[in-house]
Amino acid sequence: MRILPGIAALCLAWAAEAGTVSGSAAYRERIALPPDAVLQVELRDISRQDVAAPLLSARRYAMTRVPMDFSLEYDDALIDPARRYAVTARILQDERLLFITDTVAPVLTGEAGNTVDLMMVRVSDAASVLVGRDWALREIEGVGTEGPGAPSIAFEHGGRFSGRGGCNRFQGQAEIGATNMRFPDNIGMTMMACSQEAEALDRSYLAALAKVVAYAVEGDALTLAGVDGRVVLRFVAAR
Repeated sequence: MRILPGIAALCLAWAAEAGTVSGSAAYRERIALPPDAVLQVELRDISRQDVAAPLLSARRYAMTRVPMDFSLEYDDALIDPARRYAVTARILQDERLLFITDTVAPVLTGEAGNTVDLMMVRVSDAASVLVGRDWALREIEGVGTEGPGAPSIAFEHGGRFSGRGGCNRFQGQAEIGATNMRFPDNIGMTMMACSQEAEALDRSYLAALAKVVAYAVEGDALTLAGVDGRVVLRFVAAR
């Protein structure tokens, strides 16, 4: 088959611009996974704490062995040497989270290379400290939340969460490990008519949830932090 010169040039240009991050994903527990378990691996830009980490590449594999090798292709034009990038992994069954990475695995820039071996933790063990309690919101970005409504959040096993802001209720599926937490890009929320103050609180709350990458529980206190470790949300267990 003859390839036209123009098409060949485009193919060569694409190959020159494409990069690859590769590695393996595993977990320590000696347990068998269900036959329909899926490994999802993602490459994200984690440079900015004030926005959700942009997704650069993602791929899913049937989780047929442990460790499981993976490879992610990305566009070199998206990589800035001054920014930070990381790879995450999780194992799902019918979109239910089973295992997830709970540490940052840097790649591509700084001293990091383009290969990484990821170790995941079992979600049911990691997130149990969050379950069975209603967490009342006290601060967003260091500012107290006294005002409309009773903002809160609650978690279930497997990462399901639900709560309310200044007026509206929300719910979704979070990724939760031993210390890491990430909320979905689009959290489902009701659309009730609210006061301007209550709507502003709803927006601030959801914007803060988008920044979360880690959590810590100390007694009756729950803190959610961003990429740089700065606390973005504070809660107390409701009594």
